[in-house]
Amino acid sequence: MADFQIIRLKDISPLHIGTGTENYYFASGVLQSDTVSSALAAVGIQTGILEESEIIEFLNSFKISSAFPYCSNEYYLPISGGKIALDNPDYEKKYRKELKDLKFLEAEEIFPVWASGKKLKIKSVKDKNAQSGSKKIVAERVTITENLSTPFFFEWSFFEKNCGLYFIIDCNKDVFEKVFKLFNILGEFGIGTDKNVGGGKFEVERSQIELPDVKNPDATMILSSYIPEENEFGSLNLQSSNYQLIKRGGYIAGSDNETFRHLRKKPVYMFVSGSVFNTTQELEGKIVDLAPKYKNMHSVYRSGRPLTLKIKLQQQ
Repeated sequence: MADFQIIRLKDISPLHIGTGTENYYFASGVLQSDTVSSALAAVGIQTGILEESEIIEFLNSFKISSAFPYCSNEYYLPISGGKIALDNPDYEKKYRKELKDLKFLEAEEIFPVWASGKKLKIKSVKDKNAQSGSKKIVAERVTITENLSTPFFFEWSFFEKNCGLYFIIDCNKDVFEKVFKLFNILGEFGIGTDKNVGGGKFEVERSQIELPDVKNPDATMILSSYIPEENEFGSLNLQSSNYQLIKRGGYIAGSDNETFRHLRKKPVYMFVSGSVFNTTQELEGKIVDLAPKYKNMHSVYRSGRPLTLKIKLQQQ
């Protein structure tokens, strides 16, 4: 097992993370790593902790996972790109639908078994299935323009007591301190949509998590959003891999220039956390600039450098 630093978000106010598409009113299921790293860079610029010339160096100095749920001291890791095999074929058939819908496994006891390629016991999966500690509520709101009122629906995520989200961080000690400081500021600013009415505020605390160190791995799982370098495509073995893609885009909400906030980033497709590739080659990924063509437009960076975990594919 290997120790990693984590940052926990607690006391999270109602949260709405956009999908990056025109479907504004419904929330994304996951707070992606590229959203968070960009938000950290943005508050660094706004507070003077970072200079614009330092953004690339800053984004290259650490790797961060997407946000995963925790409840009290129990953490969960994604398996959205992996298949689950049970030690009892009858159970596997009986719980086929539940296994297909499973998105997370408890990190300390169950995930290491899955990551080492072993079959899981149905009792442990049922007892340790991720309880995200959150629920979604759709609220009705109104847009007022001149004399016209237009109702619409808006989806919020609410977190239960002692439950929240956490991020795994891979960097040196000095960089971690800077990232932790920026997370504290980000918690005051808020993340997601409607920060001006208190959405997405949080407090932070640091902790550690043990990730499995699998012997003789034959695959790589990503825990972050990932944009491959051109020379990495040949090793991904997409035909025999299990992955998901997401189209990233949205408005340039973090810009200091109010005019730019109404512009949309260039879209880009990324592999999402939980995807599993049939390769053990180190995946570095890259940072891309999604700035649209506009007069005096600044760079809009999106980090696709993944935090990875070597695993062994399950025996079917």
